[in-house]
Amino acid sequence: MAVRSVKQSSSPPSPASERAGAVFASVQHVESLARQRGDALRCTPQVSRDELVRTAGELAQLAEYLNQISASRNQFLSKVAHELRTPLTIAKGWISMLCYGELLPGQERIVSVIEQQIDDLTRLVNDLLDLSRHESGALELRLECIDLVSLVQQVAEHQRELTSLKGIQLIVVAQTPQAYACVDRGRVAQVLNNLITNACRYVPHYDHGRVELIVNCTETTVQVSVRDNGIGIAPDDLPRIFEPFYQIDGRRRGKSGLGLTVAHELIRAHGGSLTVESVPGKGSTFHIWLRRVDPATLPVSQSKEAGM
Repeated sequence: MAVRSVKQSSSPPSPASERAGAVFASVQHVESLARQRGDALRCTPQVSRDELVRTAGELAQLAEYLNQISASRNQFLSKVAHELRTPLTIAKGWISMLCYGELLPGQERIVSVIEQQIDDLTRLVNDLLDLSRHESGALELRLECIDLVSLVQQVAEHQRELTSLKGIQLIVVAQTPQAYACVDRGRVAQVLNNLITNACRYVPHYDHGRVELIVNCTETTVQVSVRDNGIGIAPDDLPRIFEPFYQIDGRRRGKSGLGLTVAHELIRAHGGSLTVESVPGKGSTFHIWLRRVDPATLPVSQSKEAGM
């Protein structure tokens, strides 16, 4: 069973759709080959040594082909995201200029909706770029030793103005005075903002909605948890919650389905992990686990960054 390349249409409507069609067709082709090989092995009562060797070679070909598909997908996502950035920046600039002008009440509502949609699309573009960089190994982290208790408090202060407008309580519970880790400050803040925003979509608005940021640590680990009292996540959905573009059936409050994926991969890039536990009807808790460091044992330069 040889792995063949999938021919692309000779007259595609656009380069982007051509690349997308090639990627999707390639995935379908590999799935078809895998199913055919699996069916053949199941129907074979006894497998000879030569058959096993041939199967191993075919699996190696499939693995190589999947790597090529993955690289092609990353290039496609990166290209599309970069091409969208310029028009979005221009649109955001014009909308900002309109906001400074005199608008009629009806026009203010229209401009506000347009601005919100531009912001949502900009976040999607940034998520696509982050995911593409991570999967291609091009994601760079600017590591520094920081106090995560302080960072959590800063993020909460920034988010509290937005959550208060929705009648949601945002509370920081620091179970330790300080908790140091070597992380990229901006990336961890991005993850926290993402988890808080996600929690606020599913907690009651103006009806005792509550989001807690809890910082705790052991001798080797710092744990930052984002707990809410929202609608929760069903057990069947929990194993797939960090998959790209995965959205729970019946929920329309989410966006692209990439936010949790990006958060998960950013924490993994730090050598940590992001886990979730949930009880339907009672809420969800996302746990960030990072390696704890002692600033006193770091080189002088890093100790200065930590405020020592």
